[in-house]
Amino acid sequence: MKLFKISSLIWIVIFFVGSFFIWFREKDASGFSNTLANQIVSLSIWGFVFICILIAHLVWHHHLIKK
Repeated sequence: MKLFKISSLIWIVIFFVGSFFIWFREKDASGFSNTLANQIVSLSIWGFVFICILIAHLVWHHHLIKK
C-alpha cells in the first residue's frame, strides 16, 4: 500500500507540473502562438490521458484491496 501512495503522489505532481507547463508556455510544439483555444484543447487532451491513467491506478488499488 505504501508503493501505491508514493505512485499516487508522483502522478499528481506530474499532472500539475504538466498542466502548468501547458498553460504558461508561449508557443506550442509546432511554433504557433498558444491562444486560449489551444490551451483548452491541450489541457483537455492532457486530462483525458490522465483519466486513463487514473482508471488504471484505481484498478491497481482495487486489486491491492482484494489481497
